Amino acid sequence: MTSNDISAANCSPSAWPRGVDRPQDALWSRPFTLVGHRGAAKLAPENTLASFQRAVELGADAVEFDLYSHSGELIVIHDERLERTTNGHGLLRDADLAELRKLDAGAGQQITMLQEVADLLPATMAMNLE
Repeated sequence: MTSNDISAANCSPSAWPRGVDRPQDALWSRPFTLVGHRGAAKLAPENTLASFQRAVELGADAVEFDLYSHSGELIVIHDERLERTTNGHGLLRDADLAELRKLDAGAGQQITMLQEVADLLPATMAMNLE
């Protein structure tokens, strides 16, 4: 069994085949960790402060998001192209930081910087940075 074989259907200890090492049994007794994907992306524009705030309000234990380095800053955005998540066009790397900050990332939100997310989240909330 490889990590690619693990799915919701076969994640219980009894689902692992005999002779295959499995994670420690203690792992299976832990409660689930609620991770907000790109904040609360289905409830607010993904990767925006509104989305991360919503994840906090919903009681997420952690948030996951992607980062790009641009002009010495870490920008929270998933795509290298701007069209899907903003009203901008073209590649992220082709716009200067001031231009990027003026874009609408949905519902009047702007592209978020890593420091803004860190300042917003409670110290107890984990971040999964990609």
